[in-house]
Amino acid sequence: MDAFRGIYGEAEIREDVAKVADCKRKFAAGRTERELRDKKLATVVEAIFYDQVSRNGWLGAETQVLRSSEFDDYANGVDFITEYNRGNIAAYLAMAVDATWSSHPGSKFNRIREELVRGRLGKIKYLKAGGRPQRGREVPKVVVGASEKNLAEVINLWVDGDDAALADHPIQVLFLEEIVHQLEEFRKFSEKRKHEKNVAIFDEYLAILRPILAKKRQAIAPTDRYKNDLVKNGIDASLVGLNFELPPTKAA
Repeated sequence: MDAFRGIYGEAEIREDVAKVADCKRKFAAGRTERELRDKKLATVVEAIFYDQVSRNGWLGAETQVLRSSEFDDYANGVDFITEYNRGNIAAYLAMAVDATWSSHPGSKFNRIREELVRGRLGKIKYLKAGGRPQRGREVPKVVVGASEKNLAEVINLWVDGDDAALADHPIQVLFLEEIVHQLEEFRKFSEKRKHEKNVAIFDEYLAILRPILAKKRQAIAPTDRYKNDLVKNGIDASLVGLNFELPPTKAA
C-alpha cells in the first residue's frame, strides 16, 4: 500500500495498514484445526489459480490476473482481480475464491447482495494495473470455487508438475460457468431494481466472458464429476435465493 502515497493521504494509508494488522490478529485468534486446515487449502488453491490463469489461460488466453492487496482481501473480500482488454479499455473483475464447502459461499453472496441492493458493485481500493498504482473503483465481483475432492485432483497434478493435464483440465470450464452464471443473475437482480448503470456493466462483462466460455466448452468437455460439484451447486443455490421473491400475500 506504500506505493499508493500520493493517490491516498498518509493518514488514510496508515489507517488501512492498521486495519489489516487488526484483521490478521483477529483471524489468527481462536482458530480451530479445521479452520486452519481450510486456510492452508485455500492458500494452495489461490496459488494454483493464479499460476494457471497466468500461464495456461484458464479464464481466457488474453486474461491477466492480479493479486489483491491485503486491505482488499480483508476489508473487501477480494482475492484476485482479473483484467480483460477490449481495444484500449481495460475491464476488471473482482474474485473471491472458495476452496472448501465448509466456507459456504452463501456468506460471500450476502455481501454481494447487500451491495447490489444499494446499486453498488464490488470494491477495489488498491488497484495496481500495468505495474502502476491506480485509484480504487467499483467493479463486478464473483465467487469461484470447487469441492475439496475436485481440488485435490488439481493439487496433485500441480505438485507433480503435469502442466499438460492442467492446461486442459475441466475445472477451468467449471470456474467460467460459475462466473458467467453469477453475472447473468446479478444482471437480472439489477434490472428488477432498475439499476440501469449496473445492468449495462454486467452486459459488457457478459459480452467478454460468454465467448471465452463457449470456446472453452468446445475444447474441453466437463465430466459429470465437475458438472455436479458441491461448491458449484452451493453457488447456484445462492443465486436462486438472490432472485427469489415471495408471492404477494392474498387478501383475507
